Amino acid sequence: MEFKTRAAIFWRSFLMQALWSPATMQNLGLLYALEPALDRLYPKLDERRDAAMRHLSYFNTNPYMAGFVCGFVARLEETADEDRIEKLKKAMGAALAAVGDASVWGSLQPACAGFAFLAAVAAWSFDFQHAALVCSLMYLLLFNAPTLWMRWRGIALGYDLGETLPVVMQEWRWQEKARWVRYGGLACALAAPLYLIVREIGFVGPRAIFPAAGIAAVVLLRRWGFSSLSIYGLCLFAALGWRGVSSLL
Repeated sequence: MEFKTRAAIFWRSFLMQALWSPATMQNLGLLYALEPALDRLYPKLDERRDAAMRHLSYFNTNPYMAGFVCGFVARLEETADEDRIEKLKKAMGAALAAVGDASVWGSLQPACAGFAFLAAVAAWSFDFQHAALVCSLMYLLLFNAPTLWMRWRGIALGYDLGETLPVVMQEWRWQEKARWVRYGGLACALAAPLYLIVREIGFVGPRAIFPAAGIAAVVLLRRWGFSSLSIYGLCLFAALGWRGVSSLL
């Protein structure tokens, strides 16, 4: 795929959900993103119109995985027939939606928030004046760096791999990597309140019961079926609450 076409698809993919509708979900957004590729493949207006009509049916995927779908569909437009394009597009969109929801929404985003909050707590403890601003920028950097790479690189991978993309993506072990990212985020979320407790009251003698109780509470919450995201929220709430109470004492 030419760089110009790839760049145009990349920028347009940010508007994938701008034309979202309950009936057809992201079909217009996908068509808008694919338009540069369709213009290159179908110079005649009638052919381009027919190709565009194929993509007006229902379509939905995770927006951060849109690059993979766009590259994948662009390759199918060159090699596959109309029925096969439609079937594979929907199947790939659904599969990537599951991968993206688990890896981006369920793992990367809360992990980045947990790390940024831990950094903010540490910065506040040293009275760093611009802690909130720096940690907000840190969160944006940690979250957007990998997702922007996925958007850009996904177009090339989807186009180059074509119908072998699902097989190759299975070899990347998304679920295993997402699980480790969640663990990292959970560790950061736990470290924030524990750091405040240790800093304020120490970790010696009877006072050690507080950090130990915090760890035990997290373990119990997981065993009782609480999601990682819920535990993140509780840990952040506990850290903020402890910070507020300690500042009043």
